Amino acid sequence: MTVDEHLSKLPVDQRKALQSLREVILFIIPDAEEVISYGVPMFKRNGKGVISMSARGSYLSLHLMSPPLAKAMKDDLKEYLKGVTLHFTPDKPLPVPLVKRIVKARLKEMK
Repeated sequence: MTVDEHLSKLPVDQRKALQSLREVILFIIPDAEEVISYGVPMFKRNGKGVISMSARGSYLSLHLMSPPLAKAMKDDLKEYLKGVTLHFTPDKPLPVPLVKRIVKARLKEMK
């Protein structure tokens, strides 16, 4: 299954919110490999998972895949953070500047 196929199965509001998130991630990582891993869309670089996203019930998630990053950014993420995952809803998406900072920090961490 492709990411497009995965997203096409979601309710319209969730699909649009995750597509917007996907576009921000791909803007920061234009060479990302998009795969389905553990049943959710994941963005990889050089064969390593950078970040992933999902829809579960009434909320959406951005999976940071890094406990150290979640800890380092906990003050900025406190409104959304559940462990190493950010929870949000289609009507209250993650702010784009925050997503950009997260993805850039994750890439820096992976170097």
